[in-house]
Amino acid sequence: MKKSTLITTIAMIVVVVVALSTATYAWFSAASVSTANVAMTTTATSDWLIFQGAGQSTENENDANEKAYTFTSAAAETINITPTNLQKGLYAPSSAAWANTISIDGSTAVVSSQEFLAAQKSGNTSKVSVVPTVYDPIVLKISNASGAKKSLKVTVVINAQESQTTGTLYAAAATTFDIAYITTKENATVQQFTKGYSKCATGTYALNDTVTEYGTKVTRTEAATGTAAFTYNTATAISNGKYTNFELVGATPSDEESKWGLTTGQNYLYYSIVIADLASTDSVYLSIYPWIDGWAADNSAGGANYSINFAFTSVAAAPSQSENP
Repeated sequence: MKKSTLITTIAMIVVVVVALSTATYAWFSAASVSTANVAMTTTATSDWLIFQGAGQSTENENDANEKAYTFTSAAAETINITPTNLQKGLYAPSSAAWANTISIDGSTAVVSSQEFLAAQKSGNTSKVSVVPTVYDPIVLKISNASGAKKSLKVTVVINAQESQTTGTLYAAAATTFDIAYITTKENATVQQFTKGYSKCATGTYALNDTVTEYGTKVTRTEAATGTAAFTYNTATAISNGKYTNFELVGATPSDEESKWGLTTGQNYLYYSIVIADLASTDSVYLSIYPWIDGWAADNSAGGANYSINFAFTSVAAAPSQSENP
């Protein structure tokens, strides 16, 4: 073999080896990422009108994440919300300081955006994550348009659709939320409506003994604030013709299911609370955080495609406690 040919051959081998090693690393990195496509919608009956807030920084020296939300858009009975990256992966509130809250300043809602950790499961008790990222909540104003005193029922509907993959059911099962709300009623205080979750603390540790790469160890700092209606790991079990703990829409949807935007054959979960006795001039301001709980889900939730619907309807009576299925 000629010397020039030998040099050319060696150079080509080096290029191929480098390309393969790079491709292998890229594939490994991509495989460790969980994502889900989550389409979110808010709906209301004719008794209630929805306004979506647009936030601007208040330049508060004591809180760089504080924003003032104004509601200049036209009122509607249905609003489509574009999911952020928070709804496309596995997350957990970043620390004990995490606190969803809301206040009213005239016709403006004041909210501080909160930090989340993008979590990856690592064993049963810890997660590997990146630096916390600040995410804005969904901020809504719901106004009584009925002309009479009404009680507002707020329902979070997690719709896993019809025939779905394991990933979709797992992501739907692991979806959690935190809603802080305040009404314009006299002397009203901030209230919480949440599906139980745990906050977390962080510390540096080696991913394993064979590599020098480092990440973040995330551990729970407090017990869950509520009890989930099901366990994540049994989300794909079938019982009585439906997935365990999911509701199944029958051949004729109920009146409630129709109001929630559900149709025949869909599997769903729902969580409701009633906000009582709102006068015809009253409104409710809500700061809403939905996410796929990194404490419950793992990479099995990847590639999910489902929807979260926030429904606002009237009820005849006003139960004093929140209700779960």
